[in-house]
Amino acid sequence: DYYYINSAKKAVKNTTYVVSKTNDLVAAGTYSFDADGKMIIVDPADMKNGLVFDADGEIRFYVDDVATYAGLVEYEGDFYYINSAKKAVKNTTYVVSKTNGLAAAGTYSFGADGKMIVD
Repeated sequence: DYYYINSAKKAVKNTTYVVSKTNDLVAAGTYSFDADGKMIIVDPADMKNGLVFDADGEIRFYVDDVATYAGLVEYEGDFYYINSAKKAVKNTTYVVSKTNGLAAAGTYSFGADGKMIVD
């Protein structure tokens, strides 16, 4: 089992933590730790990556199982805007600033399904 001792000289517990000093035991990255401080290692095949329609009805963009602010993303020919709250905007008109080269920056409308409404 792996544990991470932080700069306060305590094991991190019940949290997700960015592990930078690995002592070559695991790859640097973001890991979850249980109540005892034991690192929870997830098989990369089980990690969420890209646009995900989560069970709670939200649409999020994940990088290595961590929801991330992604800006404008394309999925199956449709565009979604993942804002700083790390969720797709829905039922609104929104100023798209982080375009990732997919469209010009500007104001766009998004439907209840999170898809950008293209006229």
